[in-house]
Amino acid sequence: PLRPSCAGCSNSEVLIFELKSIGAAELRRTLNGHDAPVASLAASNKHLVSADESGDVRVWDAENSYAQSSAFASSGCVCVHRFRRARARAHEREPTILCARYPCTSVGIREDVVAAGYSTGHLRIFRTRTSELVVEVAAHSRCINAIDVAAHQPLVRPGAAAAAATRQKRRDRGDSRAGGVG
Repeated sequence: PLRPSCAGCSNSEVLIFELKSIGAAELRRTLNGHDAPVASLAASNKHLVSADESGDVRVWDAENSYAQSSAFASSGCVCVHRFRRARARAHEREPTILCARYPCTSVGIREDVVAAGYSTGHLRIFRTRTSELVVEVAAHSRCINAIDVAAHQPLVRPGAAAAAATRQKRRDRGDSRAGGVG
């Protein structure tokens, strides 16, 4: 049998399809749990990981009818003060507080380790068995748009727009360092 295929949706759902044959699929499940559009998906034999635009990451148990097994909330929010009437004198301004949460733009999984890349350039590593944040690294100055979790080595490689541009420039110059991830 073919493995299921998944789609993350802008209405915050994750859809699980069963591929019947080439060109034919049947919707098998709809997973709910996100409060924002789903931005990234990753899968292993045992788990499906989904991440959303508010920074939340969810782990679904693929061996148990896709029951949610772990959830990692966004690391919080950054509050920004804004004034409703910009031209008013300082003592007449009405402050409003906006809460900005940063999207989780890419995820990867290997065994019980989830790697999550964020629009802030941060890389977070979570452990699904204990539902804990293991480490957070300010990995890039730009959005992490791809994560590669090595299958047979304890290695996570995040990719960002700046790193990709640097590798392309090196390739154009024939530089031997062009193959690495920045």
